[in-house]
Amino acid sequence: MKRWSEEHGRTSVIVLCGGMGKRMQQETRGRISKVELPIPLPRSPDRSQASESVLGMLVRTLAGSLSVQEILLLTSTNWVSAHSELAAELARRYKIDVRCKCDNSSGDEFPPHALAALTEEIGQQIDLGRALILLNGDILFGIQGLHSFMTSVRDSLPLIATGVADVPQYLGIYFLSPDLDWRRLTREIAAKNIIELISGLWERVPVLSVKIDSPIYDCGSVEGYRLACEDGRAGKLW
Repeated sequence: MKRWSEEHGRTSVIVLCGGMGKRMQQETRGRISKVELPIPLPRSPDRSQASESVLGMLVRTLAGSLSVQEILLLTSTNWVSAHSELAAELARRYKIDVRCKCDNSSGDEFPPHALAALTEEIGQQIDLGRALILLNGDILFGIQGLHSFMTSVRDSLPLIATGVADVPQYLGIYFLSPDLDWRRLTREIAAKNIIELISGLWERVPVLSVKIDSPIYDCGSVEGYRLACEDGRAGKLW
């Protein structure tokens, strides 16, 4: 079977950004989603922006990869309006196709209809012959981290790859090849939640684990977000 390669295949990205952890919700009083939180930028005479959102930093990183053609923000009913506006703004700023779509959930941890929306969106991309990167919108990492992940994928051509790091333990970055028999696998697994889906895939398909070679910030936690702000202000993220 001929496997996908970065040189002759389009790559789409789905960013999961509809949830809101309890600690961060208390911190922001629910007025702003985690991916809209500002990261300070280092001062520069040629830069008008004083900050960029968590999602903006992630989109900027993705836009730096030649293989990434489009980015879909999969969000909840709570944030679809704000994230749609942010998607349009980031598309203009970074010259890449950024869209927003609602999974009809309230932002809780993957209720059944949100899982169904995700699996169908993945299926549609794979049906089109596109490789897919699935990202947790809470996690921020540098451009070198994405490059190292995509280099390992390009060299190994796995059906599935997952990013790993010492801290945080869960990164939520996955690569799915268009050669994956997604429709058959999801019917066979018949997952009721995201844990069952991931476990079922791991039991049936060889998975490549790739160490992410860059600093990683869990902006879904107050501690991780504050660290990202410190390093952003120091110029380590831009």
